[in-house]
Amino acid sequence: MNKLFKYSTIVLSAVLIFACAAGPQRDSQGPALSSEADSAEMEAMKERMNKAFEEIKEGEKTVVMDLNEDPSIVQEGDLVRVNYSASVEDGALICTTLSEVAKDGQVKKAAGYEALESSVPEEVLVGTEASVPGLGHVIPGMAVGEKKTVTLPPEKAYGLRDADKVVDFPRVKKQSKTIELAPGEYLARYGKFPVGGAEVTYDVYFDAHVVDVTEDLAVLELFPKEEGPVEDEFGTAVITEKEDEMEIVLTPKMGGPFRAWNQDGRVVASDSENFTVDFNHPLAGSSVVLEVELVSLTKASTLRETEIPWIEDYDEAIAAAKPTGKPILLVLYADWCGYSTKLFDRTMEDPRIKVLKDRFVWLKIDSDKDPSYKESFAQEGFPMIVVMDSEGLVLAKMSGYRDAKTLREGLEECMGQTATG
Repeated sequence: MNKLFKYSTIVLSAVLIFACAAGPQRDSQGPALSSEADSAEMEAMKERMNKAFEEIKEGEKTVVMDLNEDPSIVQEGDLVRVNYSASVEDGALICTTLSEVAKDGQVKKAAGYEALESSVPEEVLVGTEASVPGLGHVIPGMAVGEKKTVTLPPEKAYGLRDADKVVDFPRVKKQSKTIELAPGEYLARYGKFPVGGAEVTYDVYFDAHVVDVTEDLAVLELFPKEEGPVEDEFGTAVITEKEDEMEIVLTPKMGGPFRAWNQDGRVVASDSENFTVDFNHPLAGSSVVLEVELVSLTKASTLRETEIPWIEDYDEAIAAAKPTGKPILLVLYADWCGYSTKLFDRTMEDPRIKVLKDRFVWLKIDSDKDPSYKESFAQEGFPMIVVMDSEGLVLAKMSGYRDAKTLREGLEECMGQTATG
């Protein structure tokens, strides 16, 4: 018996003895430990230890085993798929993954009802936020096939109503034709460094030319996106140029969407001078009834040691993809870019991405060191994610940092293209 195996055996045995001596225990994160040697919990633990011993002997490696893990129930950090229907207490539907419920004409729809693009179980990393507030926190303790109904109070759902989130705005707005942005502000806004002569989108009404770039400032000159009145979901805007400024006169629609301070609201009132926007969620102050069914469970431990098999040569990745038909996920990055580092260290280490390890050929290229790739893929900022089919045909591009949830949603769409293409 090698030294590593002896040492690991001693450590695991000591942990087991300690766990048994501690007597019956249970908390929200782990299974009960019975003091009876023939208990189901003890047998399951012995089976996991025996498996760990075999892995140590075969691979001469250290195996980390969480004795609090229960393979049959959901715990925080696990990856699950669930079907659900969310409703307010009067039965009005908020959203559902069940097509038969969504298509039922007899089911009343709540304010803010959201029709999902596809009726498939939602993937949730337990303990984190899901598409419905609270969903990721009501699943712990469930087993595959189990159903449960939970009523969430407003503070655990869409929040309580906040009077401070009802805000008045003037209908007439003045806008300078010239805007100055610090380089860092420009980079954060557009995901690339300012270049003289470039044309960018400033806001919903204006585009801009970069007319000057210094070490301290990027100077933008605004111009209207359209001539004449601009109509959209919000309402109508009439833009008039007056010397060094623009005058914007807004006529909103009741209930029209309005975005400010990275928040989405809706118009609830208007007069000759002002309009009022409510930034509370339409369901703020409402309790939410969640009907949940656990469809599948992937334990956190099975993904903890999973490593994405990165390839760093383009031709090698194409050669690996062609015989398998797998799509290629390419990350164009730069060593100096903090968002590139964050993408690899956080997003790509998330279980929601790791679980796709065998679905893609994974390719990463430092396009700052090899600008030919930056040019080939028309890359403007770092990082950039490119999804290609197995022949190298581009299916999608995603510029800038993506968190795991957003990236997973984008990859699901690309996998659908690959399956039907």
